Amino acid sequence: MSKAKILSAVVTLIILTFGIFPIFNGSITVETRSPCIIQWESVGGNPSNKDSLQDLMYLVEEGDLITFKVTVDEFSNFTWEVNKAVVLEESDLTSSSFTFNVPGRRGIWEIHVKAWNKLGEDYLEWVISTLSTEEAPVLFDYFTDGKCRNRTKTDPWGRPLPEWYDWHEKYYPNTSKLWADTNNNQSTVYITTPSNVTEGTWKFRYRFPKGVETSEIPWAEIYFIYDSESDVSYVYPIESTAHHHVTIGHDGESFSIDYDGVGFYHTKLWYEVTIIRKDGWLYLFKKVIVNEGETDPLYFEMHAYDDVASSKYTCIRAIPDGNAHFQIDCIEIYERQYLFPEKNVFLGNYVADLYCSDYDYYPINRTGIVVQGRNVTLAEIAEMLGNSSLFSYNYVTRTAVCYTNLVVDEGSSLIIENETLKFDCHEDGELQFVLDYGSCLTVKNSMVTTTNEHYFVWNLAGSTTHWGSEILMWLWADKGSFGPGYYWGGSQRPLATAFHGEFRVYDSIVDNFGHLSLDSPYEVIITNSRFIRMHQVDIGTYIYEGSYSTALREEREFAKGLKSFWVYIDDVNINNFLVRNVLFSGAEPVNIVFSTNAHRDRLNIYDVKVENGNITIKESLAQTYGQSHTCYCNGAPYDWKSYISSELGLVNCKFDNLTLTPGVFACCENKTVKKAAAVKYYLDVKVIDKNGKPVPNATILVINEVDDANYPAENMQSNRLYATEEYSCYYHHYRFLSSQPLLETFTNENGHTPLPNENPEKSIVVTDY
Repeated sequence: MSKAKILSAVVTLIILTFGIFPIFNGSITVETRSPCIIQWESVGGNPSNKDSLQDLMYLVEEGDLITFKVTVDEFSNFTWEVNKAVVLEESDLTSSSFTFNVPGRRGIWEIHVKAWNKLGEDYLEWVISTLSTEEAPVLFDYFTDGKCRNRTKTDPWGRPLPEWYDWHEKYYPNTSKLWADTNNNQSTVYITTPSNVTEGTWKFRYRFPKGVETSEIPWAEIYFIYDSESDVSYVYPIESTAHHHVTIGHDGESFSIDYDGVGFYHTKLWYEVTIIRKDGWLYLFKKVIVNEGETDPLYFEMHAYDDVASSKYTCIRAIPDGNAHFQIDCIEIYERQYLFPEKNVFLGNYVADLYCSDYDYYPINRTGIVVQGRNVTLAEIAEMLGNSSLFSYNYVTRTAVCYTNLVVDEGSSLIIENETLKFDCHEDGELQFVLDYGSCLTVKNSMVTTTNEHYFVWNLAGSTTHWGSEILMWLWADKGSFGPGYYWGGSQRPLATAFHGEFRVYDSIVDNFGHLSLDSPYEVIITNSRFIRMHQVDIGTYIYEGSYSTALREEREFAKGLKSFWVYIDDVNINNFLVRNVLFSGAEPVNIVFSTNAHRDRLNIYDVKVENGNITIKESLAQTYGQSHTCYCNGAPYDWKSYISSELGLVNCKFDNLTLTPGVFACCENKTVKKAAAVKYYLDVKVIDKNGKPVPNATILVINEVDDANYPAENMQSNRLYATEEYSCYYHHYRFLSSQPLLETFTNENGHTPLPNENPEKSIVVTDY
């Protein structure tokens, strides 16, 4: 090769080398250390309680446009989150900013940024709010200052941040990432802070950063109401697997209000929990926090009633497992503010039934008007839906006409008062009135009927149609099936087959319907009402494909059958039960069926008349397959199956026939269970003297000389007794008793013993023989 050619090659190589160098120079980032946020600021809007551009917690106004900015000392990637949802990601920068448009509503927003590279990460966050001081939570902690004690910063309302304590002086959480983390080089986190709130709202967010992709199982317990001196605790426990025993404890007992029935396997995402306690009623909601642009509904978990509450502290106890940790953040406690989900009405799909296929349970959807929120009215349904061809309301006659299926969503409530609701069916059973798990229907001085001769059907959550808590469907399985029990199917929980809601009807008429099946109700209150033109129908499909669990099929098939009015009370607690002065009338011969838990409860119905129909007492079955803490498993995990004694007192009732379903059944201890009806009457005693004049204030002793031990004279005063001694187990909360034994009473001024409408506690009810 000539010198000229060599020189040309060298020059070409030099030109090519220097020509491409700038290209690589602009794309290669050399990371020498982990990033550190060295500057930050937020600008814009109309802030208050903000001392400088570097202030991290302050108040804003609705509609404000605020820009948040951080600068680091090393090329980094940036991940911005709003309330744990990722909203912006940037790469290979030394500064990053995010502009937030404050929504037009009252609330709190956490703006969190993570600066990171391969060598490490750093964190910063702001918390802004549109809430006034009066609206603010009484306890607020987002750990924005990176501490949980010895704090100097103030919250958005200018108040000192809470001090958390650990009497061990060592089990404090790691708060360096601006949340509380069990990654603290200790075996546990155990902290408390003062709180005396027993009525209001509790909110927090939590995460298991490894999800369930490990054999390690971290767990935590949030004592949101806690008074150790009074032995009172309301506890929200969670672990990365499906165990989730939310408990209410007092008087030496602890009761799991979820029956192991709404737990699920966790992802790596954040979860938001809302707990509300109002007038003794406890409601729990949960949602998964997904990234911006994605949506996930707020799920209703469970509810319960307990009038015992006392609190001095809120406590967090958490245990890591190896390298698997638990994280909690965004703690808010509101006193006597009840932050229920907002009311919402829309036309959409709902789960009307399900079918089994290879151990999973898949929904059968229908379309209907879905009602969400508390205390929704018929007028609000018409207004919010805005489509009179689907639902109309006449304000003059206070009459609503529904032209499609009507669904009261989980944890929601509908009130019908001094109104009429009509279903416009074009054929028998065409339209459904659906009450989902944990929902509440209240009907007062009203009528529910149809526009013509075709009847509507009720479809309440239960064993035979759509199952109960739908949180099992969406949060456990990675497909559109319920996936009952554990993730792989094959086990069951009571709330998956339970209505577990409130059905309350006062001074009303329910007309031209079928299939009113109350499966594991939490309350049944029906007084001074008529249920007429009743039809017997079974709307369940009972489809099984491929392999399935025999036990689960048996639980489902137990409640199979034609239904007009059916009450099925099993191992799930009932909080209130009153059926008094009610007419049941069949359009054709019908059976009014009661299946009760007479082991735990003592139930009566009063002044009930059945026309063209019978009262039937059916055995009860504990739907506890897969449980180990129930009273009905003979003390051994997963023992199956146990029937329960079923009995009902019929006080001053009239009917064509009284029947017991055929068959003899046994409990898990192989003891025969009882199935019975006790016919009872009111007893009016009049005391007169030798001159025939009434004797007031005379003491009356009443003794059943046939069987005073099992059927003593009783009053009409109901009572809830905390389940203790032989009734004590993890899933028994209260025993409901329709009456109390009445050993003695007295006479009024007229010489008569009190009548039921005068003094229920002293009126006499006796069993007929």
